[in-house]
Amino acid sequence: MLTTIELIKKDGGVLTLPIYDPTNFAVIDVQGLDPVRNNIVTSNFSQMDGAQYQASRREMRNIVLKIRILSIPGEANVQELRKQLYEYLLPKSNVKIRFTQDYISTFSIEGQVESFDAPIFVKEPEATISILCFDPDFYKEVTTSFSGVSVISGSTSYSNLNYTGSVDTGFIFTITANDSTNSFTLESTSSDNVLRKMTFTDNTGLLASGDKIIVSTVPGDKYVKRVRSNVETSILWALDRTSDWIRLYPGYNEVAVKTAVTINHPYTIVYTDKVGGL
Repeated sequence: MLTTIELIKKDGGVLTLPIYDPTNFAVIDVQGLDPVRNNIVTSNFSQMDGAQYQASRREMRNIVLKIRILSIPGEANVQELRKQLYEYLLPKSNVKIRFTQDYISTFSIEGQVESFDAPIFVKEPEATISILCFDPDFYKEVTTSFSGVSVISGSTSYSNLNYTGSVDTGFIFTITANDSTNSFTLESTSSDNVLRKMTFTDNTGLLASGDKIIVSTVPGDKYVKRVRSNVETSILWALDRTSDWIRLYPGYNEVAVKTAVTINHPYTIVYTDKVGGL
């Protein structure tokens, strides 16, 4: 069960809205927590029944909060409390919403306030706030790290990474060279049994021991960097053009890092669980 909603503005200020023990504000209703609608694109052909699937895309999320404003004699009046809500939920402002549930990890989502309706001349003052979340997924508040070491090319040894989110997610992959090498491949398969590969090759020279290669497959923030002596350099060119930007899928993902010559280069995969609905 949902126990607490927190509104977080850009400067870090937090307004906490308890569900079961309200003080100044009582959350009456929250809409838009279910999985969002999926738009499916199809093509019709004159000589074929039905339609042919082409693509699909999930819509953005619209969260609507209905909050009752509780006036406490001697402490805060309705107008003061309405202004307090304005600080966090004025239309056009960006806000992060954090949801805490019993026995379930805390998840958050970011959006922009579309509208704020709070009639003044009513017996029980309420505010209805519409927030548009352009990324429809909820993110777990903590990251998860998975570690391993590389194996020799041709090895059939894979490690099982259990991803508990309900929506596929990108990750930050870091490998540290413990010897001279010039290439490695990250391989992954999930429940669809499709083998996906990311191959890195530095044809300009060997990686030195202690170098780190950092790869982000997070949508909207993809990159390939080399860290040498604490200096970061973009080496996106070293990623094979046929490579997949691998993501983790719900359930078990088999992963392996393979090198042609040396083995036992340590690596980590850091990711954030994403869910499509609460």
